Amino acid sequence: MLRGERGAYGLAAPIEEITLPETVQAVLASRIDRLADRDKDVLQAAAVVGRDVPIELLRTVIDLPAAELAASLERLSTAELLGPAESPGEHAFRHPLAQEVAYRTQLLDRRRGTHAAIARALLTIHSPEGATDAALLAHHFDDAGEHFEAARWHEQAGRLVARSDPAMG
Repeated sequence: MLRGERGAYGLAAPIEEITLPETVQAVLASRIDRLADRDKDVLQAAAVVGRDVPIELLRTVIDLPAAELAASLERLSTAELLGPAESPGEHAFRHPLAQEVAYRTQLLDRRRGTHAAIARALLTIHSPEGATDAALLAHHFDDAGEHFEAARWHEQAGRLVARSDPAMG
């Protein structure tokens, strides 16, 4: 709807011919839909990971070489959807709505597959014996539809809480 460059935009058509999306979510969905396929895949996988996205985890989940992932993350940063997080080695969504829309625009089967890939990547990155992120593993296994594995990790999370709380001892 606009043409020009930053600081000097003008209407590309008469204002009477411009239709506006009804919601902010629709605007975000439209922006996401216009992304290149690889960038959209990276953004959607990141949305399943969460608001803060460890790059090592994302690379494992989407199986991209580091240079290609870095280029995609740079384009998503330029599009102001993702940006560097406070923690080194992480990116974060610029706004929670961007994450929500990127998450919800995926088909359920795809989201489930990504949740399963994240859970398995977490197990690979962190040793299963010392998994302090048991609740996170339970969440991803639950959303992957792998309820037996989710129950196992929910139990582990409960045990970690019980050990750390003297009142439950």
